[in-house]
Amino acid sequence: MVKKISIVVVMVLLLSVLLTLVGCGGENYDFVALTGDTTGEVTSNGGIAVIKGNYLYYVNGYLPYSNSLSNKYGAVTEGCIMRMALADLDTYYQAEEADRTAILNAKSVIVVPKHIHYENTSDKSLNGIYIFGDRLYYFSTSVTTDKNGKIQSQWPVLLSCKLDGTDTKLHYTFNSYNLSTSTDATLITCLCQNGNSVYVMYVEGTTLNCLEVSDNTKITKSVQDIHNYVFDQENCRVYFTNDDKSVLYCYTIGKENKEAIHVSPADYFDNVTLSPNFIADGKLYYLVEGVVRDTNNSIYRAYYNNNGVATKELIIGPLATLPSSYLACDGYYIYPDTNSTKVAIYDVSTQQIKRTSALTGIVLDKIDNGVIYFYATNVLYRIDMSTIDWTSDRAITVTGTEVNETIVDLMKGIITNVNQSIWCKYDMCGDYVFIISNTSVTADTYDGQLKYNAIKVAHKNNFSVEASTEKQLNLSVYTEVIQPTE
Repeated sequence: MVKKISIVVVMVLLLSVLLTLVGCGGENYDFVALTGDTTGEVTSNGGIAVIKGNYLYYVNGYLPYSNSLSNKYGAVTEGCIMRMALADLDTYYQAEEADRTAILNAKSVIVVPKHIHYENTSDKSLNGIYIFGDRLYYFSTSVTTDKNGKIQSQWPVLLSCKLDGTDTKLHYTFNSYNLSTSTDATLITCLCQNGNSVYVMYVEGTTLNCLEVSDNTKITKSVQDIHNYVFDQENCRVYFTNDDKSVLYCYTIGKENKEAIHVSPADYFDNVTLSPNFIADGKLYYLVEGVVRDTNNSIYRAYYNNNGVATKELIIGPLATLPSSYLACDGYYIYPDTNSTKVAIYDVSTQQIKRTSALTGIVLDKIDNGVIYFYATNVLYRIDMSTIDWTSDRAITVTGTEVNETIVDLMKGIITNVNQSIWCKYDMCGDYVFIISNTSVTADTYDGQLKYNAIKVAHKNNFSVEASTEKQLNLSVYTEVIQPTE
């Protein structure tokens, strides 16, 4: 009897080892651990690049869905995740141009040899790679095969690994979505951390599903009647309206029920529309359109105070017309002015307005810690509102793609052509701005004089598998570099 139990235990252990190495998707996740101290604080979670402690983790390019059939773990060298020590990145910039290629060849290595893939282009701020605790989380495409051997690459999947590249786990397959057809709904996910647990929130139809990520990931909570939603990733929340847009709700991970934040008066239900727009500094900004007692066409914000009490505040209103796009933060309202040729900044308390000089094709992007980010003809700019001199009547002046700093208003421009059709946008990470353009990634940096340097990195990483029982991956990295321009 004892021998039989031992045999069963051994078989279970062997099965566990096989599942760890091969994974649920039929892949071999064996990987030689990268060395180095992976402790430290996380900076700029999500997006193209993340810093933790002494290391930078970044996605080295973009590959379209058509490449997903060749997404076997270990066979991918582009559109995957790299790791580089921050000290080595600084050394690169300080080195002579002739020495830079050798530095990248030796110091930038693959940590996740799989495509990073998202179809969500409506809210790119939710996409990217994330570090929670000692693990790196990312989305890719399935390599599971059906009974006929066809790869089911149309399914999005969530995976994670340790920060040294080992212990890869396939957590969940979203097999109710189909990436291969443009008519199917786009999977928009919100990956967040609540306490020591990692969660994924996504809306399927009008149902919010919440997954607790683990070795046995499954739906732990569903909330019905979700419309016009905006995720608050930092606080593990989702704001949404009911079907007729007369009530604004919020659901927070860990709570039992949704909570009503803004309820329109009953006698005005048919004449009001609540429209959640964006999250800025942990607060939701939303439009109230129509006749609502004494408020007509207004901008509000909603958030939870330090005591966990839901709060809503009127930012500005009534407005003659609601803006087609806008940004807002404490005391300020930002909108495209004069046929979208200028950025206007309105001080709510003093009712003063500051405008930029004329630009072409202005698209407001976001506001973060009092800094406005916007595009103009695919050039990315930012305005630090703390530098604006409200006593000056002069405009915030921009000349072409250069910044005119002869006036007191400081405007910094990050000069680049941004591909807005792929899953990611620019990513401010440490002292660098990362931008993916198809199969390459560009890291831009600037100093106080606004003199720009840029590196364009197109990785061609070659894997070889040792003919040994361990089947360990040896990483050999070759990197082509287009040298910086002044």
